[in-house]
Amino acid sequence: MLYTAAIDDSADRRRERVVISAAVVGDATRWSHLDKRWRARLEIDGIAYFKSSQCKSRSRQFHKFRDESRYPPPSGEKLAAKVQLDLDAIIRESNLMCIGAIVPMEIYNRVKQDPEIVDKAGTDPYEWAVQAVWGECAMGMRELGRNNIVQFIHDDGNNFPILTSLYLKFKKNPPHRKYSKLMAGFTARNDKADTSIQAADVAASVIYRYAEDWAADPTNDNLKRLRGSMYKIVTWNEEAARRAITT
Repeated sequence: MLYTAAIDDSADRRRERVVISAAVVGDATRWSHLDKRWRARLEIDGIAYFKSSQCKSRSRQFHKFRDESRYPPPSGEKLAAKVQLDLDAIIRESNLMCIGAIVPMEIYNRVKQDPEIVDKAGTDPYEWAVQAVWGECAMGMRELGRNNIVQFIHDDGNNFPILTSLYLKFKKNPPHRKYSKLMAGFTARNDKADTSIQAADVAASVIYRYAEDWAADPTNDNLKRLRGSMYKIVTWNEEAARRAITT
């Protein structure tokens, strides 16, 4: 069976705390179910597409929720937030799997200072988060049994050509080569038109809320809440970061 993993990122504005990659994974039937319900939910509020940054700032598609004559405070803010909550519920009710990878910037920056690693670490921590997601999705196909493969889609941002090159290298890298036959294509989609990319945006936004707390205080309680927010969470500690960068 062919599965599709829709991937998106999230981070604080200056990328000082955490960088996240999130994937929502499912077969064609589950994605079709989500697409119908997603579009119907957005239509209720006259929203053409979902973007978490616009929802949070109540801009563009969500700008109408700033109209205090129609939505006296704090009702506009609450109604905008409810759209995201409803979409998150649709993801879960569609029985789609969610996978998230978190790169704490404190660890990334500390590891990069190692002279033996600095040339291999690159300049974009998201590249390490998305590689973790690719690997987890491939291992998930293996756990499902024979004849299951996953294709990846990502928003068509400026970094997509770089990620495409990275994806091809990832599949050839010795630690991941054994999963390469389980990994199909990596293609770009327009996030304004594709509800699966919008779903990944919601998933990344949800995990981000928990990830900031965990990065500031990686206690068992915070880790438990973080893992409860997604199907599976991969968190970078220093040992894992060094191993990932040097292999």
